[in-house]
Amino acid sequence: FGEKGLVVVTLSSDMNPEMVKTFFKASNIDNLPVYMDQDMKVFQMLESKGLPVSSLLGVDGNEIRRFAGYVDWTKPEIRQLITDNLPK
Repeated sequence: FGEKGLVVVTLSSDMNPEMVKTFFKASNIDNLPVYMDQDMKVFQMLESKGLPVSSLLGVDGNEIRRFAGYVDWTKPEIRQLITDNLPK
């Protein structure tokens, strides 16, 4: 979906940034930057109840849908939700 305007932002609340970078490297994730929320300010701002949490934001920055826990991003209904909210 990247060619259609999808941007993925990762945000980790882990206390050790190097551990996150090591995980990304071991998982062959080399196309995503690592952003840290060690003081949990973003987590608190979003009033999240647990981790992990994923949010789908529209092009206007407003939250379209929030997912608590694991998300299978390959499911047809999730992919359709993303497609429906890509820039036209």
